[in-house]
Amino acid sequence: MGLEAAENVGVRPEDIKLAMMGHVKDGYDFDQEKTLSPQNEKYRSNPSIDDRVHVLVCVLDANATNIHTAVLEKMKHIKEAAKELALFNLIPVGLRVVAMQGVKAGLYMAMNAEGFLYTSDVFTSECKFKESVFENYYVIYSSTLYRQHESGRAWFLGLNKEGTIMKGNRVKKTKPCSHFVPRPIQVCMYKEPSLHELEEKLLKSSRSPTLNSGRSMRAIADRPKEEDEEDPSLAEEQS
Repeated sequence: MGLEAAENVGVRPEDIKLAMMGHVKDGYDFDQEKTLSPQNEKYRSNPSIDDRVHVLVCVLDANATNIHTAVLEKMKHIKEAAKELALFNLIPVGLRVVAMQGVKAGLYMAMNAEGFLYTSDVFTSECKFKESVFENYYVIYSSTLYRQHESGRAWFLGLNKEGTIMKGNRVKKTKPCSHFVPRPIQVCMYKEPSLHELEEKLLKSSRSPTLNSGRSMRAIADRPKEEDEEDPSLAEEQS
């Protein structure tokens, strides 16, 4: 069952959107006539980051001479929904230092001591990234906490050619995998995240992947607050 030109035939685009957001549980049989509802036992009310779809692929029949207009329209709606899930807030939290927060999920991007990227539902020191403009005018982001012990080389954000997140200690700023071009969409004013709010939230903090198990471990609860942390200000740029 896939996308079909006729109405009420094939997978409904609304169900694909729900699957991307992680609301569809395993074993659900897609209904051609109605969309999955919150009352259905196969509906996941509070999806985690692991439940969400991070790569969306559309497979087309190589023998088809053309694609029906109705199918293209459905694909367009799904693509727009996928774009919305990729939007994030770029929040200034210091001089040339930013935090990145997903618009839909509300989770912060962070890098742990092993170079793994993970998502955090609270703002911690690991969520801070230095923003720099490289000599080719692309923007690069590096962890403000971690770097190579011997050389002092910074750990950067990077995506390989398959779109997979790379370990920070394996990314070099001279490589295209670390070069980004933020595209501002809207400027908003919100309360800047602060480490002063961290202690009371750490009991339900995010999960950070480890090198040995590949699974997750609870964030360190006794991380000290930074002495120079100022009161939160109102500044955020959505990108």
